[in-house]
Amino acid sequence: MSKPMYAKIWDSLVAFVVVSAFWLPACVHTYRLVPGPGATPAQGTAPAASNHDKGVRITASAQAWNGNPATLTDFVLPIWVQIENKSGKDLWISYSRLQMLGPEGSGVTLRAIPPFKVSGKTIVATTAANPAIEAVGFHVAPYLGPSYTGFGDPWRGIGFATDFEYYVDQASYWEEYLPTPDMIRWAMPEGAVSNGGKVAGFLYFQKLKAGIPSLTLRDQLLDANSREAFGQIDIFFVVVKR
Repeated sequence: MSKPMYAKIWDSLVAFVVVSAFWLPACVHTYRLVPGPGATPAQGTAPAASNHDKGVRITASAQAWNGNPATLTDFVLPIWVQIENKSGKDLWISYSRLQMLGPEGSGVTLRAIPPFKVSGKTIVATTAANPAIEAVGFHVAPYLGPSYTGFGDPWRGIGFATDFEYYVDQASYWEEYLPTPDMIRWAMPEGAVSNGGKVAGFLYFQKLKAGIPSLTLRDQLLDANSREAFGQIDIFFVVVKR
């Protein structure tokens, strides 16, 4: 005896779901960044590259994140960055001066997203409990001091006004439950690296989109006292499928 029509429809739906369970993952492409040709390899547990200019060396890795959430690359592009300063100047670290650039002519620019909430003209203090960043001779920006109580003295040199428009614009990029405590704890804050000092932590860039073959991490070096630009560092990455 043949099956009722509703039973045939149900069987078809079950078959579709089963097939889809095997087929859909094959259609989802994930990507990772590896140091590109010409990038100077750097030692570490994850593939990293480095470059230097005017006494400043930057080392970066796009495969170092192992915190919560584990799926962070679904939302943003986490880049571990170490900045060593032997320029003879105090070096200012600013989110707006750090970018990931696509190939020339592509018009692709992924911007660093400050891992803090903004309310009006105020950065909402978010305690970075037990900050995991590495820092020697580093002073956080005064406007981030409330989030880094006990971490060390904030920068007491020339004042840098907070670029609230940049903070507000980028803060809207976060999902409701991001950034997580891990992201804040390991984030590199804005501030100044004294001559002979260094700082290392994560920067969170806008999400990598499919179809971009390469990205270049660019930092425009800025004297924390004179506010003058004195160099530029580029680190080249190639985007490959997993």
